[in-house]
Amino acid sequence: MLDFAHHRIRYIFREVRGLEGLYSQCKARSLLSETAAGIAFAGLSDEDMLACQEALPPAERKARRIEVLLEGETVPASRINPGNGVKPG
Repeated sequence: MLDFAHHRIRYIFREVRGLEGLYSQCKARSLLSETAAGIAFAGLSDEDMLACQEALPPAERKARRIEVLLEGETVPASRINPGNGVKPG
């Protein structure tokens, strides 16, 4: 378990297409992790990563990333968008 009390943490958040104005919700769903160097951070959830991909123009979407996110069990079925450009496997 990460102990954030012993680290000086900076919250860096930039506006990301698909997540505009949703900082507090993204933070609540974030995944606590740490880098190989031991620096703690909170990363986007799979659900939020999927929202980012779906907000991109179709030509800019990463189809493999969307497939992997949809294969995971952490994206609620209600979030699966048939128009995301990924063909069912």
